[in-house]
Amino acid sequence: MTIFSKINFLLILLTLLVFSFAQASFIIPNHVYEVSQLKAAQQKAKSNRKPITFIYSDKNTDCGLATEASKDVFQGLKKYSIIVYVELNDWKNLPAIVRYGINSTESGKYIPKTIIVDSDFKKIICILPYVKNSQRTKLIKQAQAIILRQ
Repeated sequence: MTIFSKINFLLILLTLLVFSFAQASFIIPNHVYEVSQLKAAQQKAKSNRKPITFIYSDKNTDCGLATEASKDVFQGLKKYSIIVYVELNDWKNLPAIVRYGINSTESGKYIPKTIIVDSDFKKIICILPYVKNSQRTKLIKQAQAIILRQ
């Protein structure tokens, strides 16, 4: 094996190694609750007089678009609501109104699906489907305005 072949082999190996670690998955931020913490999230929402934003997604996804969209919603709504991250397998532990919102045609076909409800789980305030980045900023700002009018 020539020195050129060895260098090419190492470059290919390094490239494969980098791509194996470059999955699109994300870590849930500290300010975001999980469904197992729903009661605490609800108490905080009531005491702060804020709605609850449910983000239905998959933190282990390989889809960079879904990851970016989830992170944008976490960031864009954290000052306006209490955020609860919903794993795909948390379905049976969700309030009925949230399941209804996730299943609605308004929430779209793709993840993340974002459902904002009042802290009593009686009313859907807003639904944000997955949209491309250029539209997402606009939708998040619309959701912020809707929340402020509540």
